[in-house]
Amino acid sequence: WYIPLHTAKTEPSLFHYSGFMGEENRQKLSKLFKRPKTWLQYCDEMSPTQCSTPDDTAARYPDAVDYEKYFVPGLFQGYFKATENNNCTSTPNCTGHFVDFPCGWTSNFEPMAYHLNIALESEGPDGPHNGYPFIKMQEIWRAANATKNHVVMLFFKPESLFQEFSNTDYAFQRVTFPEPTEECMKSR
Repeated sequence: WYIPLHTAKTEPSLFHYSGFMGEENRQKLSKLFKRPKTWLQYCDEMSPTQCSTPDDTAARYPDAVDYEKYFVPGLFQGYFKATENNNCTSTPNCTGHFVDFPCGWTSNFEPMAYHLNIALESEGPDGPHNGYPFIKMQEIWRAANATKNHVVMLFFKPESLFQEFSNTDYAFQRVTFPEPTEECMKSR
């Protein structure tokens, strides 16, 4: 798992998995990790003018080919929203948002979150575990940088995004987890 340096500076406990674990961290995760919204969602649901006039988030309404984008340089900065799932007052099992791998890629996020009692969930458009296509993961990281939002995602090295954001507040910071037990390895 990776978080931006900006997030690690804001909440240093998140360098280590224990900063994510347990009920005592549920509200922190729910407040920090909002849900990313596509350009179309922003214009149709959040923009007071449905993007008919430019604002700090979107320069215009998206063309059809851009509806599902989370970031377009110079046109859509990205948008992160706290939904009902982030609201710990009305949703006792509130969660923060996690950007998981797309369907077909190996991801241990769900069992890790379950067994370590980590109140995060992925709500992406891809597959039964609600991951995100790879290009969308890149867009979400760029949107978090542009909007100074927090994000946590499964990612891999080598990947050019690491270089793109090195020496910035959105440099990738790895979250430290314990080595998996033999029992855990067998159940994968």
